[in-house]
Amino acid sequence: MLKKLFYFFLFTPIIFGQNYELQIAIDNYNNGKFSEAVSVFQKYIDSGSKEKDIFLAASDCYIKLNNYPKAISILEKYRTVFGDEFNINFLLAQLYAQTGNYLPATNILSVLIRNYPDSNSAKIYLSDVFLTVGVTQYGSKDTINAEINFKNSLIYNPFNKQARVNLLILFLESKRYNDALKFAEEGYRFFNNDNNIALIYFEVLIGLENFTDALPVLEVIAKRLPDDIQIQLNLAMLYRYNNSPEKAVQVYENLRKNFPGNKDVFEAEIKYYELFSDDEKIISLYLEYLIYKPDDKEMKLRLAKKYEYTGNFDKAREIYLTLNPNQEDQSINVLIAENYSAAGDLESAISQLLSIIEDKKADPFIYSKLFELFQKSGKIENAKGILLAGLKNFPFSLELNLELVKVYYNEQKFDSAFIVLETISGYSREVPEIPYYFALIYKINNEKTAAIRNYSRAIRVSLKETGRIQTSISGSFNNEAITNPDSAKIIQDEAEKLRVFIYIINSSFADLSTICNNEEFLEVIDNLLSELPQAALIYVEKGKFLLKTGKTAEARQELEKAQILSPSTVEVQEALGEYYEKTGDFENALLSFRRANSLDKENQKYYRKIIDLAVKSNKLDEICDYWLQVYKTSKSNILLKEFLIEALHKANRTKEAIEIIKSN
Repeated sequence: MLKKLFYFFLFTPIIFGQNYELQIAIDNYNNGKFSEAVSVFQKYIDSGSKEKDIFLAASDCYIKLNNYPKAISILEKYRTVFGDEFNINFLLAQLYAQTGNYLPATNILSVLIRNYPDSNSAKIYLSDVFLTVGVTQYGSKDTINAEINFKNSLIYNPFNKQARVNLLILFLESKRYNDALKFAEEGYRFFNNDNNIALIYFEVLIGLENFTDALPVLEVIAKRLPDDIQIQLNLAMLYRYNNSPEKAVQVYENLRKNFPGNKDVFEAEIKYYELFSDDEKIISLYLEYLIYKPDDKEMKLRLAKKYEYTGNFDKAREIYLTLNPNQEDQSINVLIAENYSAAGDLESAISQLLSIIEDKKADPFIYSKLFELFQKSGKIENAKGILLAGLKNFPFSLELNLELVKVYYNEQKFDSAFIVLETISGYSREVPEIPYYFALIYKINNEKTAAIRNYSRAIRVSLKETGRIQTSISGSFNNEAITNPDSAKIIQDEAEKLRVFIYIINSSFADLSTICNNEEFLEVIDNLLSELPQAALIYVEKGKFLLKTGKTAEARQELEKAQILSPSTVEVQEALGEYYEKTGDFENALLSFRRANSLDKENQKYYRKIIDLAVKSNKLDEICDYWLQVYKTSKSNILLKEFLIEALHKANRTKEAIEIIKSN
C-alpha cells in the first residue's frame, strides 16, 4: 500500500539571511512552529516571489502540518512558474495519491517514467498507487477494475508482493485457476522463501488438479513447516493422489510419533485406510488413539461401529457398556438394542428396549423401534400391542400414528385407517404418507376424484421432500461421514426416507394410470408441472406416458428435459435407457443404463440390461474390461462378480471368468 516517501528540501540560508522576516520564519520552522513559518512563506508567494526555496519551504511546512491540499496548490504553482522537475513532480504525485486523487497521481508518475525510464522510484510508487486503487475497488465489490489495477501494479513492479497476492486471491475466490497460474508461478519464483506465496501456488495447482506439480511445492512447504499438522496431512493426501501410498503412510506414522494422541492425525489416517477397507488397521488405530484419550466418547462409538461392521458385535457391546455403566443414557441403550438386532438376537434387542419402557424413560422412537423388532420376529400381535401402548402415552406422535395406519390398512380395516389419518392430517399436512394412504383408501372406495386429488398431493409433497433430502445427502458426503457414525447414520436415515418418497411417487403415478384415462392422466401431470417445473421425475413420467401412447418424438423431448434438470437421478437414466432401447438406439440405451448402474449398484436389472445391450451394440468386450477394472477395488460387490462372470462367458473369455470364480 502507499507509503509516505516525501522528499524534503534544505533552505538556502544566504537568500533567507538577507531578509529579517524570512529569517524569523526559518527560526520558527526549525523550532517546529510551522503555522507561523508558512504564513510568511505564503505571503511572499502571494506577492509574486520567484524564489524557488520559498515555494519549497511553504510546501514543506504544509506537509509537516498534514495540509496536503495546500501543499499541492503550492507545488502546482511551482510547476507553472519554474517548469517540471523530477523531484517536484514525484513529490506532487505522492501528495495526490495520499489525498486519494489517484488519476492525477498516475498521470504524473506515468510521464515521469516515460521521461526517466531508469527511475525505479517512480515505477515502484506507481505500482503502489495501482495497488491502493485496486484494494479500494475490491472493497466495494468492483472486482473487474480491481483485477485491472492489480495487474497494472505488477506491470510497473513485478516484485510488489501484496499486489500479486491480492490478484491471486481474487482469482482463487472465483476459481479462475488457469488465469492465476502464470502469476502464481512467477510469485513462487520471485519469492521462493515465502510460505504464503508457496501455499497460494499450491492451491492453484490443486485447483487445476495438477497433483504432479503440486507435490514438490508442498514438499518444500512441509519441510519448512514440520510442526504444521495440516500441511503434513495435506502432504500425505497428495502422496496418495500421486500413487505413492508408502510415502503417505510414512507421513502418518511420523505425525503419530511427533504428535501422540492428536485426534486430527488419527482421523486422517483412519480415513486413508477406509479407502482400502483395511478394517484391521483402522481398528488398531482407534485402539492406539484411545490409549492416549481413553475418555473420547466419539472415537469409542466409532470403534464400536467398526467392530459391528466387521461382525464383532460382542466387542462393540462391551464398548457401549463402558459408555453407559449405569444404564441411564437411553441413546446407548438403543445402540445396544440395535447391536443385538444386527447380530440376529432379536429377543435380546426387544428385552433391551422393553427395559427402557419399564423404567418409564421411553419416547416415541423407542416404541417405534420395538414395533419394528416385533414385526421382524414375526410377533405381529405384540407389534400392534406395543404400537397402541406407545400411542396411549404419546397420542400425537406422527410416527406411531402412521405405523398404525399401515397396520389397519394391511388388515383391510380401511375405516379405522381413515379415522387415524383424519386425526393426524390436521397437524401434519406436509407428510407424503398421509395423502398417499388417503388416496389408497379413496381408490378402494371408488372415489376417483378424491383419490386423484390425494395422489397428486402425495406426489407434490414427496417431490419437495426428495429435493430437500438429495441436497442434504450430497452436502453430507464428506470425509467425516466416512468415519463418523452419527453422520453416517443421518445419511442412512435420510436415504431410507428418500427411498420411501420415491416409492410413493412411483406408486402414485402407477395407480393414477389405472384410474385415469389418458386425457385425465396427462392433465394431472401438466398440473403438477405447472406447480413444480423443475421436478425431473414428473418429466420422466410424462415421457414414459408419451412413449407408451406412441408419441416417441414428444417422449424424447420430455425425457431430455428431465436429464437436463437432474442428470444424476437413477430414474431419469433408467427411463432414457428404456426409451433408447425401444427406439432401437442400443448404444445410447447402453450408455444410459451404465449411468443408472453407477448410481444404483444394487439393482440387478441394470446389470442385465448392460449385458444384453452390450451384445446388441458389439460392446461386450468393452464392458468386460471396464467391470474387470472396477472389480479390482470392489471385490465385495457380489452382484458385480456374478454378472462379470456371465459377461466374460458370453464374450468367450472363459479363462478370465474361471480366474474370478477361483479368486474366492
